[in-house]
Amino acid sequence: MPKRASHILAFVFVSLASVYLGFFAFTPETCKTLFRAFGYWNIAILFTAFVSALSIARWKRTKSQIGSRKTLVFAGCAILLSLFLYTREGGGFKIVFDEHLLANVARSLYYDQDPVIRESSLQNISWYEMVGKRPLLFPFLLSLAHHLTGYQVENAFYLNFFLTAIFLGLLYTLVRRISDRRAAAYSVAMACFMPLIAQNSSGGGFEILNLCGLLICTWLAIEYWRSPDEKTLTSLILGAALFSHVRYESAIVVIPVAALILASWLRDKKVTLPYSAFLAPLTFIPLAWQFSFVKAEPGFHQYSLPGESIFSLSYIPANLERAKNFLFVPSLDYAGSPLIGMAGIAGAIAALSFSLTRRKALYANRPDRLAAAVMSLCPAAQTALVLCFTYGQLDDILVSRLGLPLVLICLICGGLLIGKIHAIHRYGKIAAIAILVLTALWAFRSYAHALYSNENKLMRRIDFAIDFAHSLPKGNYLFISNMSQAFETEGLNNMNSRVAKLRLANIEKHMQLMTYKDVYVIQFGTIDWNEEGSEKRILANWHLGPNAVLETVAETSSFAHSFTRISRIEDIDLDPPANRMEQEATWGNPNDATNLERSINAAEYNAWRESLP
Repeated sequence: MPKRASHILAFVFVSLASVYLGFFAFTPETCKTLFRAFGYWNIAILFTAFVSALSIARWKRTKSQIGSRKTLVFAGCAILLSLFLYTREGGGFKIVFDEHLLANVARSLYYDQDPVIRESSLQNISWYEMVGKRPLLFPFLLSLAHHLTGYQVENAFYLNFFLTAIFLGLLYTLVRRISDRRAAAYSVAMACFMPLIAQNSSGGGFEILNLCGLLICTWLAIEYWRSPDEKTLTSLILGAALFSHVRYESAIVVIPVAALILASWLRDKKVTLPYSAFLAPLTFIPLAWQFSFVKAEPGFHQYSLPGESIFSLSYIPANLERAKNFLFVPSLDYAGSPLIGMAGIAGAIAALSFSLTRRKALYANRPDRLAAAVMSLCPAAQTALVLCFTYGQLDDILVSRLGLPLVLICLICGGLLIGKIHAIHRYGKIAAIAILVLTALWAFRSYAHALYSNENKLMRRIDFAIDFAHSLPKGNYLFISNMSQAFETEGLNNMNSRVAKLRLANIEKHMQLMTYKDVYVIQFGTIDWNEEGSEKRILANWHLGPNAVLETVAETSSFAHSFTRISRIEDIDLDPPANRMEQEATWGNPNDATNLERSINAAEYNAWRESLP
């Protein structure tokens, strides 16, 4: 058998074995155990392999440019523009709970290399652990930042600041590669005037990393298509594998990459399979374990409607209408920019038309353009998936971030179009500059509105509670709430309200042992109006029931007809009330499921002792 044929058969075998081991070989509970054991090390090895391969492939070309004046100016401009975007709203969590969960997993990776979401009633000793549904690349990078500086919540925002600088540099470099400097400058300028980019550049999410992954994979695809050899192929394969671990739909990048590799083999009549090709399928196994566990857990299906699928073609018409609002409607309620949306869609239509009617003139002797066109299918496919999603309404403040792949298409195509308009005639130059000025004026108006910061009432409630916790004198405190993830991210002892209702006996025992200096309860309630006036009422899922005696210490309101209250537990009375059956039906029996004891090892005990003031 020819050597090339045996290599292909071996690759097919490894790929099929990876699919079997990932999706079919183990039960969901075993998948969870295996993911916890190997998830961190898988992403660490893959990241190291990618950086090493990229360094080997690019070192000879870039070593003379490192430290040069041109490189330093370029990097300085990218950092300054990223700083401009960062300061539009400032560092902070923008998406409630989603970004806290990412930071929570990063904290677990930093301390224990265990990819889980935790809640801890004692610092560094968790009472609740759960595998999350988000891939690990962003939490892993955030854990590396913690290793460099020590653990601090702000590292998530600083990481996105640097990722934004990388994104802007990649955007300029890629557009200049397929067009010219003028188009590249317009693309970067529009990125700086896109409110959605600014909002995510200073947040704690993984959306900017996803854009960086799309651009890096596109750049590597261009390098491989132009010069197909083992080094460029290794970088491309490992890059596609690594950036498949950013978002749920990021693995789509494998499809255009595989198509480009197959086309290269057919064009050159030569099959090249480096060792990375055999490694890449194996790196998807932990991702499949995570997916298999999440799919089997009902708690992760919160986005599915009764009787409906999470993804369906029937959602497209309504989601397209909402996407139209996001792209074209001039409203401060949306994080978009109408001129960028119009220029981007017009540029995309023009690019598609020319690709169909003038492809020889467009792609002749331009392998970079052809490779970029193939890789553009990736953000297009991610956008299509969002439009098929239950909650794919891009004009919603919390969902708009899912439209960033579409925004990337608009930035590139819009930059190409405006660059061409600029070059047509003197009046074309005036028109292009006028479009950019109007875009900037709209952006600054939107930046002044600060959509996420001003309109995110839920985050105000969390900030109120966290600020209170940090204002307390040094000591060991326990915070009971339905926002445990925020407290865990801050390294504060925490417990979910629902669990606390059932474990009041344990809390009382720890209060008697003085494990905690004080136990605080954060509750959310509504203000009901009647003929006699107003009445405050704590919502049921935030209430500890009648057995906990609370003293109110702080209160604020973030919503109309609602309030957030912080109380200290003065006493816990476990004697059954007269109307016990009614109370248990409402709040749960405080004497049920009260066994909270478990053995801890010496490392956990020492970690707890070191956390004490």
